[in-house]
Amino acid sequence: ILSDNETEWMMLDLKNPDKSINISKSFGLNISAVKMFDSSGDNLLIVEDGNLRKVNIVSQSISRILAKNVISYDFFENEIVYVSKKTDGVAVGNLKNVESDAVEFLHYDDEKIWVALSLFYEDKFLTVVDEGRVAVYKWKTPSSMKEDEVLEKVLEQEISFVPKGTYCGHGGEFVVFSDDRSALASITCTFIFA
Repeated sequence: ILSDNETEWMMLDLKNPDKSINISKSFGLNISAVKMFDSSGDNLLIVEDGNLRKVNIVSQSISRILAKNVISYDFFENEIVYVSKKTDGVAVGNLKNVESDAVEFLHYDDEKIWVALSLFYEDKFLTVVDEGRVAVYKWKTPSSMKEDEVLEKVLEQEISFVPKGTYCGHGGEFVVFSDDRSALASITCTFIFA
């Protein structure tokens, strides 16, 4: 029986229900977030007690701590971005893959930050939402940047809600979705893709 503040995470196999896995019980971890890390469904990125880790449900392996005090995270292919709580706000960090070391590259005073990586044709974009403001950066892996180099900000705009998901569309239209309300903002930024 679960208490009011406990959550159990399950991976359901719809074709073979008897092969479904209770991830929480299998690993014995206090998990607060789970995302599939590959198309096989064998590898997951999880947050347990604030620590970002990769788990493999087939081999029952748990990675080292990839990042600590994680509030939110996203990934594209093997590259991970995350937001972690610091004593003076939050930092946005990056891992090129699960074997690399984390590099923190943006800092904010506010703790309500959300990040996403998106692909548009061959270019990656980092979206950072800070309360009612969305900023889109042309992505370059921070660990490959020169010491004084910064990410190129291609869009910054105010929005009237805090989104939970993003999608880059064709023709330079950038769309932000919210799961909490049925809000949808469409932000045109054709100069990014010109």
